[in-house]
This record gives sequence, C-alpha cells and structure tokens, in this order.
Amino acid sequence: MNLIILDQVVTFKNEITSVKIIMETINQILQTHNCLVSHFLVDGQEVIDDYEDYLNDRIASLNIIEVVVLTKKQWLDEMLITAISYLNRNIPAVQVLIDDFYRGPSSETWLELNNLLEAIQWLAQLVHEIENNVTFYQSWDDMLSLSFNFRELIQGLSEGVINSDTVSIADALNYEILPLFETLTKTIQKTIDAEVTRNDLN
Repeated sequence: MNLIILDQVVTFKNEITSVKIIMETINQILQTHNCLVSHFLVDGQEVIDDYEDYLNDRIASLNIIEVVVLTKKQWLDEMLITAISYLNRNIPAVQVLIDDFYRGPSSETWLELNNLLEAIQWLAQLVHEIENNVTFYQSWDDMLSLSFNFRELIQGLSEGVINSDTVSIADALNYEILPLFETLTKTIQKTIDAEVTRNDLN
C-alpha cells in the first residue's frame, strides 16, 4: 500500500506492524513542514479521526492512504469560521440560560451550562492559539485582554458552580460572558473579513 502526503509517496507492507510506522512517518513529515492533518482519504473514503484504529481494522485490504494537510494558517482560518458560526448561533442561547438561572435552573439548565463551559474552554484555546500565531492576523488587536478575560471568567463561573450559587452564575453569564462573546464575535468577524480568503472557506 502507498502513503501519499505532501507530494511524497511511501510504500508499506499490509501488516499490522506497519500502522505505527505509518503514523510516525506522517508525524515526522508534518513536523518538518509545520502542517496539521485535515483528514485522511483511505481508498477514497474520508476519515476524520481515530486514524490509527481505522487503519488497524482494515490493514489487510488497504491500497492508498492519502493524508490531506493544512498549514497552521489554514487550520486557524477554519477554527475562526467554526467559532463565528458557534457564537452567532449561541449568543441567544446564553440569554435564555441567564433567564433560567435567575428564575431557578432545571437539570437541563445545568447541562446547558456544562456545554457552555466546554465551549468557553474551546474558545479560550483558540484565542491562545491565535496569540501564539499572531503574525497571521494583523487585524487581531484584542487578543491579550480576551485571553486574560477567558481565564478570569472560567474561574469565576467554576466557583459559582461549586457553590451552587445560581444568582452569581447568572450575573457572570449576563455581565461577563455575554459581553465577552459579543466582543469576540466582532473581533473574529473583522479578522475573517480582512484576513481569511474565500478559498479558505471551502
């Protein structure tokens, strides 16, 4: 079988021991070229995660493993587009969550808060990644304050959850999370408009 990555073709035997070597080869090439995996095309089938398991399960019959790669900039562009989509959909949902916590949360409200906390952590990681690669985005001017705000907010919300203080959770959502989401939406949209090319959207 053949591994195709960044115009290189490497041949391997269809043996279970080859899978680890294939993954190591991919990682070495990605590090050398400072790229990331978008997905695999394995005999024409798109595979988006659990690559090693997928290959292990089918090793005897594999012919072509093509690794589709992204530059760091392309990957960050995709993450920004995902983030703006999330924020546009979920800012109204945060408002509902605020109202629910002021009124008295149900078990579903707590579940929604947990989902929101996971999303906040993901957004914080994205802001951190952009901070570390700020040369890609000249229009990104709020990054340091945004990153600091995320850390403070996650800590404040966590304390409210630990103490089951529903009013302090609602206040944090209303006066801190919602304004931060609105600022982040404006910043990301401005960055996408200025520095994410149309080709990167596809």
